[in-house]
Amino acid sequence: EESVISRNDLDSHANMPVAGRHVLILADTGKTCEVSPYSPDYKPMKVPLVDAVVQHNNDADGSMCLLVLRDALHVPSMDHNLVPA
Repeated sequence: EESVISRNDLDSHANMPVAGRHVLILADTGKTCEVSPYSPDYKPMKVPLVDAVVQHNNDADGSMCLLVLRDALHVPSMDHNLVPA
């Protein structure tokens, strides 16, 4: 299987994590959330909530850690993840 590099971005405007397409889903909570996009030109969407794991590599010291995102919005069309800052 080919290795995929995905990025984790800190988002000061987010109030909950967003899990993109390259995460490991630990559990589907069975819940959904209605999300309003950044522009009124787009209609709100129902998005599933999941528990997921993402890998974070620290470029400063080469260490790696796993981040568990609880009750994250799962948006498989995104190629990156958002973590509230």
